[in-house]
Amino acid sequence: MKLINNMKIKNRLLSSFGIMILLTLVISFFTYKGFTDLTGKMEKTYIYNIDPMDHVVDIISAYQKMRVDITKLFLAKTEKEKKGFLDTIKEHEKDLDESIESLDKKIEAKEIRVVYEDLKVNYEKYKTIRDEIINKIVANDSNTAYELLEGKGKEVAGEMDHSIHALSESKAKQAEESYKEDINSSKIIIIFLMSIAGIVVLFGIIMSIMIANGISRPLQFLVEKFKSGAEGNLTVRIGTYNESEIGILGRYFDQFMESITKVVRKIIDSNKNMMLGTSEIAKGNQELASRVDAQSASLEETASSIEEMSANIKNIAEVSRLTQKVGGDAQRFAVEGEEVVKSMVQAIQEVSQQAGKIKEIVKIIDSIAFQTNILALNAAVEAARAKEHGKGFAVVANEVRTLAQKSAENAKEISEVIENIVNRIEIGNQYSSESQSKFLEIKEKIEQVNHSINEVSSAMGEQANGVDQINSAVGHLDEITQNNASMVEELAASTEELESQAKEVIQEVSFFKVDQNSQYESSYSGEKTTVKKIEKTRQPVRNIPERKKTFEKKVDYKEKKDDSFKFKTKSNQQPAVEKNNSFKDDGFIEF
Repeated sequence: MKLINNMKIKNRLLSSFGIMILLTLVISFFTYKGFTDLTGKMEKTYIYNIDPMDHVVDIISAYQKMRVDITKLFLAKTEKEKKGFLDTIKEHEKDLDESIESLDKKIEAKEIRVVYEDLKVNYEKYKTIRDEIINKIVANDSNTAYELLEGKGKEVAGEMDHSIHALSESKAKQAEESYKEDINSSKIIIIFLMSIAGIVVLFGIIMSIMIANGISRPLQFLVEKFKSGAEGNLTVRIGTYNESEIGILGRYFDQFMESITKVVRKIIDSNKNMMLGTSEIAKGNQELASRVDAQSASLEETASSIEEMSANIKNIAEVSRLTQKVGGDAQRFAVEGEEVVKSMVQAIQEVSQQAGKIKEIVKIIDSIAFQTNILALNAAVEAARAKEHGKGFAVVANEVRTLAQKSAENAKEISEVIENIVNRIEIGNQYSSESQSKFLEIKEKIEQVNHSINEVSSAMGEQANGVDQINSAVGHLDEITQNNASMVEELAASTEELESQAKEVIQEVSFFKVDQNSQYESSYSGEKTTVKKIEKTRQPVRNIPERKKTFEKKVDYKEKKDDSFKFKTKSNQQPAVEKNNSFKDDGFIEF
């Protein structure tokens, strides 16, 4: 039942119609199947009972005709007559064989199959005795033939008659049983179909009642709830839901009533807060009036301070300009010093190169002195060999050797001096490189200082322009202050009107019942608030000297005062009494 209640109305109707159609198809199927089975049984009765009876009749007819022709053959006088009866007997035998063979295919019951097999056995016996009798008759042995006919032939013929009669009775009995079975089957089919039809009709009645009640009762319940809600009772709720359209409608009805209740409560609470807030606004108006007077005086002091600040900013801008010039000279001197250091470094590098060349020359002199010393030693040896004749040559060689030793010593001293000079030059070159890098750093720092000075100078210019704008804004602010005084008076009158309208709204919404016990009644009895008229006794701010104005856009405060300078409470929010209001407007937005 719960499943049906959760179904959509469309699905309920479609399901009931579908079930009815399905049951109709079931009835049609069983009707078709019943009549098909009945037809099959009747066809089976015909094939295995009615049609085999024709074959039994054919067997009896062919068998009796064969016996008559055998008797006629026995009584025949001429060969021609015998030959004719023999042909006729063969034809009857053929018909009898065909009938027996055809009957074999249409026997289904085991008991009839037994009778049939007994018939075949007796028929074979009969054919054997028959052939003996015919042979005796053809051989003109009439006595033997007669004895066979009256003796064994008669016995076998009796068994054959009994088998045919038993088969006939069995098939007749089977046909009668099949007929009775078919009659019973047709009755059962009729009873079954009538039962199913009755079930379908009963199911249709039950489904119609359930669907009607499942739609009408919830709708009547919803009508009563809607009527109560229309009379102002916002506490009415459906409470229970299902997944049908009516259940969904009930759920949305409850959500709608919740939203309406929240809205009404919010209206009531908001109007109460509004009336309480008007008194806060009146107090704020009186405070604002006193603050406007203080603001006017502060504006005069502000204007004087701005003039002094403007003069100081101009002085700072002039100092920044002079500093900028000095920084340019310092940068130029740093560049010149850097060039001098570069020239000095280049000169030291050239001296270092020349010292290297002198060192090479000293090495050559030292080598020459060494060779000269060797030559002097060789000359002294040759002079010793010459004895008396080489004394003069020995003296010369000795002087040359002495001179060579002195040259070597002097060359060594020169080499040491040059080596010391080269070391000093390298140290000087290193100091020169460091001086050059320091001059580069000084140059960069001077450039940074000049850049900072330029920025300061530019900023001072912008501040000077900003001060001019502030002067102009102070003038507009004084005009706004005067406008505020008028607005306070207008706001006092609007507050009184707003309080009156809030009372009227509460009186109107008291029609709705938002609580379970009673309707809401307005119990607010606020006192009438008044605001003392503010006299415009303040003098405007003294004239400020006109300066260069750089405003890109000017606001027409006389035209925009209603939109741009509305009175606002502290923290730009609702009055403090609203802290007691716990209502959230999410429901209203959702509604």
